[in-house]
Amino acid sequence: MTDSYDVVIVGGGPAGCRLAEGTARKGFSTLIIEEHPSIGSPVQCAGLVSPRTVRMVNPPGRVVLAEMVGADVFGPDISFTFQADDARGMVIDRRAFDRHMGERALKAGAELELHSSVMSIDKGSVTVGDRTVSASIIVGADGASSMVRRSMDVPGPKYLFPSVQYDMPDWKGPLDRVSIIVDQDIAPGFFGWAIPHGEGARIGSAVVPGSIAAGDSIALTVKKFRDVSYLGSEATTSIVSGTIPIGPLSRISSGNTLIVGDAAAQVKPVSGGGLYPALTAADIAVGSIEGVLSGDTVLREYDRAWKKRFHGELSFGMKAREAFISMDNANIDRLFRIFARDEVSAVISKHGDIDHPSRLSGPLVKTAPDIVGEVAKTYLGDALKSIRKKLSLGKKD
Repeated sequence: MTDSYDVVIVGGGPAGCRLAEGTARKGFSTLIIEEHPSIGSPVQCAGLVSPRTVRMVNPPGRVVLAEMVGADVFGPDISFTFQADDARGMVIDRRAFDRHMGERALKAGAELELHSSVMSIDKGSVTVGDRTVSASIIVGADGASSMVRRSMDVPGPKYLFPSVQYDMPDWKGPLDRVSIIVDQDIAPGFFGWAIPHGEGARIGSAVVPGSIAAGDSIALTVKKFRDVSYLGSEATTSIVSGTIPIGPLSRISSGNTLIVGDAAAQVKPVSGGGLYPALTAADIAVGSIEGVLSGDTVLREYDRAWKKRFHGELSFGMKAREAFISMDNANIDRLFRIFARDEVSAVISKHGDIDHPSRLSGPLVKTAPDIVGEVAKTYLGDALKSIRKKLSLGKKD
């Protein structure tokens, strides 16, 4: 290995490896620095992606474990099911997926340094252990608590949702639909999930920071699935935990440094999924890096291109997520009574897209305009609470 590269990438997850493959294919010397002993471990992902995400990577058949055509959604008191005619979600072996991405990067000519901790980052160099590696471009693909992002002096995302997931073999629920729990007493501000994969299901939950503990939420999620007879015993084969970064950042590049994936909070606020936006961002970044190294543009172009591609979708998602955080269980059940209507479920089944949830909003409102009123009640309720609080504080003065 040399000590000077065109591109040095901190983090060997899917975003880092995708970017490394792209820059290496364009002939730029590329180094991936990964802190763990191997690519793909530990797993910190539910492993449900869209068919388009699978098509982007074209992994070997063993990576896809199951196809999902719909969802069973459990509210506090109201539940409903929607089912499409074709697969809307693919359950993947995330460890195998990540390793496939690493293999592609290496085959393209990138170098990989495993079990290596980055000690510090300067404008043109990365210190790894006791050696310094110089780089024309530094990329942070190092997760939600990104050291690279901190070196850029970029504030983190608005929310870091703590999450816990169990792999539980005694799944009794549907095998071709995910199951979702939307209940502020079980998973405040987010949701609980079960994703069947042929040998059981991945059962997890996430919560808005400052609510209940993630460990309490997963226990309540497991209990709910047992109560509805979707889960037999509480036997567990693995446990993973992590954080889901939600909320777009003020910038994702600075000087000769950029960030991608969870490091850049490139995560869908509605679902919490990050693979599709992260891989797309990596492709955008490759084009920007090529322009910089060729002397044709500046790295800030990456910010502009990313926002042009995803700003609208992420803005919609943030509004939806924050509206949901503000809802109580009565609000949720009123909405779910609308969603449970046959004509509305049919619209969800036809237009639902886990990568682009905003595409559902138009057809949904056209079919059920009373949805707007229910969401408006949430915002008005928050405004009234804020006014009452200010008036109360004023009286104390």
